[in-house]
Amino acid sequence: MPPGVKDDDIGWKHGKRVEGTINWVLCNYCPNVGKGGITRHKHHLASDSTSVCKCLRAPPYIRKLFKDIREKQEQDKVERNRIPHFDDDMVDINDKDEEEAGEVPFSLGKRVISSSKSTLHNKKVKGTLDTHFRPSTETGKKKGYLVGTPEHNQLHKKLRNESVQEFACWMYDAGLAFNAVKYDSLGLALKAIAIHGPSMKPPSYHEVCVPLLKLEKEHTKKLLVLNETEKKAIGCSLMADGWRDRKGRALINFLVYTPRGSMFLEYVDAPSYSHTGENLFKLFDYFIKETGPDHMAQIVTDSAANNV
Repeated sequence: MPPGVKDDDIGWKHGKRVEGTINWVLCNYCPNVGKGGITRHKHHLASDSTSVCKCLRAPPYIRKLFKDIREKQEQDKVERNRIPHFDDDMVDINDKDEEEAGEVPFSLGKRVISSSKSTLHNKKVKGTLDTHFRPSTETGKKKGYLVGTPEHNQLHKKLRNESVQEFACWMYDAGLAFNAVKYDSLGLALKAIAIHGPSMKPPSYHEVCVPLLKLEKEHTKKLLVLNETEKKAIGCSLMADGWRDRKGRALINFLVYTPRGSMFLEYVDAPSYSHTGENLFKLFDYFIKETGPDHMAQIVTDSAANNV
């Protein structure tokens, strides 16, 4: 085979290269000589292109074979564009799950993207837009605009504007508070969605109400393990925060604080407790016993007279 011609292509089993040429192919089933290389010859056998002469003598199973090959190539191309691409040096693969090792990652309540097969948190992952561009420092003949060029920046800006507009419409439709965009967990959620790709199906009502809620509850319990350990080791503070809701009800939030963070215990609807110091003392005494008197270093409240 001349240089640049692949001899392992299945099309060569059903055609022969014309001697003295590079891309002329003689069909095994008819006198046609294709001058466009092995790719056009496969279109000739499949009879699926209006710009290529159809083979009228090829058996039906041959025609079907090359039609199926072409359709599979198109499907693979679509899937490649929908699946995020990872560089070997961009993703850290961990075969050993931290939970199986009995370790709980340090966290103050922030959600971490993790799985038993890979760790994607804080790693640069190529998205759909990045697959069409290459870094400006990259050399070679790879096609695509350079990252950082005006073309890339303009397309990136347009894509982001469309995305955030759709996200904002969802917020308005759901009646979410504007400060929801300030949560760190939002960035992690968007990153996880981007890694999955545009074909992701939204969670169902049942999923967010039952299985996903149970998983999040278990995750929260694991986060509190470190707080409980530190509480027993160096002690903690019991915090009480009194406030009134829109209906005028007196509520008191009770939390336990350690250097690793705060743990919410319970809120009490206590209109009667907030009137006398004696009743407040009984309430504080109850939560001290629940938390553990031996671990209690101090009590922190507001400066209301009854608390004092």
